[in-house]
Order: sequence, then C-alpha cells, then structure tokens
Amino acid sequence: NNASVGSDVIERIVKQYPQVNLVWLITGKGDMFLTEQEKPKARSTKEIEAYIDDRLKSKWSDEKKALLDEILKEIEDSKN
Repeated sequence: NNASVGSDVIERIVKQYPQVNLVWLITGKGDMFLTEQEKPKARSTKEIEAYIDDRLKSKWSDEKKALLDEILKEIEDSKN
C-alpha cells in the first residue's frame, strides 16, 4: 500500500511526539529520534520577542534607524 499521509497527520504526530525526527518521518532517512542536541529548546514569548528585536536591529542600517526615529518624533509631535 503506497498511501500518503497528509500534512495534518504529520503535524499532529510531531506535536504529540516532539522527539520524533521530522526528516525521518517524511523521508525515512536518518535517525528516528532527535538527539538531545537537535531538540528545539522551548522559548518564552519574551525570549522570542528579544531575539526578533535583536535580529531586526542588526539588519537595520544607522540611516534607517535615524529615519525611523524621525518618523516617530513627528508622530509624537503631531499628538501634542
């Protein structure tokens, strides 16, 4: 039987059993279970927001930051 499994089933399996290697589940290649090193670390919302903020800051040039500061100042001034 060559029946394929839908992505919804795969998603439920991975949510229920996070130690299962997704690559193995889909392709049959590699180890069935993730090693401790490969398991994704659960992060708090604050950690995720801080990571995103850091990534954005590192991507923005000083010029873009200055422009954003100017726009924010204009918005604040228009409120007063």
